[in-house]
Amino acid sequence: MPDLLNPGNYRDNYISQVRETIRAYSIPLKVLGEGLQNGMDAIEHGQPQPKRGEIAVHLNFDQDTVSILDNGSGFPNDPMLLFLGGGKKKDGKQRGRIGVGIKVTLFSSRLFRIRARTDTESWQIEVADAYNYETLTALMLPDKFDPDPTPLKQRGTLLEYGFPIDPVPAERLMTRFVLDVTEECFHKGPNAGFAKHLQEGKHKLPSPLAAALVSYLRRYSYLADVLNTLQNGKKSTFPAEGISVKVKITCNKPKERFAPEVAKLFGDRAVQEFTLTPSYLLASESCTWSAKPPGVFSDRLGKGGENIEKTDGLNVLRFFPSKDHSEFEQLVTDKRGHLPPDIEEFRQKLFPYLNGVVVTLGRIPYMDTFLPGGSRRIIAANGIPTEHEIDFVQGRNQEYVRCFDLVVDVDAMLNYGKTHLTDLHLVNRLRRFLNEAYARVIQNAAGKWVGVLPSEDEEEDEEHYVGRDEISLAGMLLRSVPHSENDVIALFFELAKFDLWKDYRVFGLSGKERYDGRAAIRRPCDKPAVLEPADDTKLRSIEFKLYATEIIRDFERKQKWSKEVKLVIAWDEGSYTSQQYKLYDIEHSSAYKAKPSKVFPHGQKYIYDSREGAEVQVLLLQPIVAGLAAQAKGNDSGEE
Repeated sequence: MPDLLNPGNYRDNYISQVRETIRAYSIPLKVLGEGLQNGMDAIEHGQPQPKRGEIAVHLNFDQDTVSILDNGSGFPNDPMLLFLGGGKKKDGKQRGRIGVGIKVTLFSSRLFRIRARTDTESWQIEVADAYNYETLTALMLPDKFDPDPTPLKQRGTLLEYGFPIDPVPAERLMTRFVLDVTEECFHKGPNAGFAKHLQEGKHKLPSPLAAALVSYLRRYSYLADVLNTLQNGKKSTFPAEGISVKVKITCNKPKERFAPEVAKLFGDRAVQEFTLTPSYLLASESCTWSAKPPGVFSDRLGKGGENIEKTDGLNVLRFFPSKDHSEFEQLVTDKRGHLPPDIEEFRQKLFPYLNGVVVTLGRIPYMDTFLPGGSRRIIAANGIPTEHEIDFVQGRNQEYVRCFDLVVDVDAMLNYGKTHLTDLHLVNRLRRFLNEAYARVIQNAAGKWVGVLPSEDEEEDEEHYVGRDEISLAGMLLRSVPHSENDVIALFFELAKFDLWKDYRVFGLSGKERYDGRAAIRRPCDKPAVLEPADDTKLRSIEFKLYATEIIRDFERKQKWSKEVKLVIAWDEGSYTSQQYKLYDIEHSSAYKAKPSKVFPHGQKYIYDSREGAEVQVLLLQPIVAGLAAQAKGNDSGEE
């Protein structure tokens, strides 16, 4: 009998691999994403393919369980497939390649059950307490899975799993799953932007939470099928009649399970059901959920982005392959009709791999209102969104980058983690091509469409100082709420007069080095001598940001490294959409759980890098200032 926790004589290494792999996967992938991926692959690539793919999902928050039933080819009766890396998926175009993800769910579960029916047999397997993999001496499997006494009614797989029930509801994996989904979608907060849009209730879904989940799945998960959205482009691998995903949510006591702003998203229905079709969500569809939707147009571009006359609404442009590449060349033809110097390279080594491009132009408020997480610029591989974000470094009018949403789909292989393309040369050509497109066409088209920026719709006007919101704390030299990184630095040092930084020693700031400053900081676990370092190697790298999540863009551009930055000092949290990096409360960090604590004094948050396993602590000044102001007000009231 094979032991699920001991392949050969390499138990310690294997357990370490399981632990690090689990840490590398986001909570949404563990809770739902990987189960959906298996179902999608079984339907798309199983033989024979069903006429219509069907997936049924049940998220039971009362019992902390998930079930996913598909009508695909049926999970094979092979225990080795439950070992980490023990997969048979060879086609890099599949959502799953070598079968890692479902094992992440397995080893995160207190109960894991598979029932499968193939063309030749029906079987079942149940694994208990796999989440205790580090302490269990063994986790045995049979050589073959047992027959299922009550077979599924048709070919397919029923996957059921339950997560550990932490005594603190906020710590439970499914609670954190909902929090991650809402934070990803509601980048403007729980009462503005996309959140407000969903709470209007015009989406015809059972609740704002259901709408948020649909939106998340159709922008950030394996259900965000770009090929299905492109239409008229390369044919999807879906069955002839498509795939439908039926979702059921059960939650009887959301107010006891979630924070108030999340609980209210559930509405008053304990059981909610809805259906979605895998496709990539565009603003042109989401805006139809509004009581007063903007107009949606498809005005074609002239040379250099000219010929556009509309100044409001959304303009959706689709570009498809053609023998003469004329569709894609429209995107890089400047006002004079000239093409970029690299056009022959693009024609020979890039265009043949492009399945299509979708560009949506619109005002920034529209992007923030009608898209979960705001506008994005991403690469997808045969329908599957990757974590490649396109940075636009060419062009003079960088403010227009936020005025368009872009997705480009390529015929290419995915890597081990299904997050990036394996062909880095192709990625490089894509980035150069899209930067040429922005500099030559898109920035001009966006300017024609939305008008001159900044406008009254912009969040702030940096040229005005008097009249900004003021810091409500008496005796402050810095009068206004920070609007820049320099303001944050000034405020940090000014707050020293309140005796907040007695365990901090800043040894210098720099505009030339990779990081903003170097400091000695004493945590509860450190001895006093840490504040008197012998040399620079004992100092910690610190970063100042207006918003904490701004550091994530630096990480993704490889300008800074999550393992090297020890502390980010910022005015407020901010928002930034990323699969690899997430902002959490410090109470969830390993530094907080350490005994004694390894949290830097006054730290409230941390950024988790799921790929590197690094935790970057965050110190926010806004809540500290608010606390000091409230304390001062209370003292004044007491004196009166």
